[in-house]
Amino acid sequence: MTARRHPAHPPYDLVVMAASYGGIHALREVLGDLPADFPVPVAIVQHRSAAAPNRLPQVLGRYTPLAVKIAEEGETMRPGTVYLAPPDLHLYVQRGGVCHLADGRKIRHVRSSANPLFDSAADTFKGRVIAVVLTGSDREIGRAHV
Repeated sequence: MTARRHPAHPPYDLVVMAASYGGIHALREVLGDLPADFPVPVAIVQHRSAAAPNRLPQVLGRYTPLAVKIAEEGETMRPGTVYLAPPDLHLYVQRGGVCHLADGRKIRHVRSSANPLFDSAADTFKGRVIAVVLTGSDREIGRAHV
């Protein structure tokens, strides 16, 4: 078996993902297939309860060699790290891959919503972002290059 090799400058700068309330299984599957040397950050919105405790980083971290953490305000995203939107805040990506968290209104009955993440990533990275949308019912509803 040969190790996967990534180009020094991959054709994308960020992967953004969204999963509905039951999408943890789908996220585990996708993240589990990513190599430890994945060359870009991954930002995820997963619809879930805001009630404590929030163990999603630990749950997903058991299935991937990547570091998994809750995104923090002003933090610059780094390759090989998965950034989870807090369950009660929208996650935006600003210039330079900097995380911005905002309370904002619910979008389609949820906060955090995929819309702010996907829109801000597309605006920030133009054609250099990959967007993945997963459902919680064990079926994929879409994959798109933004």
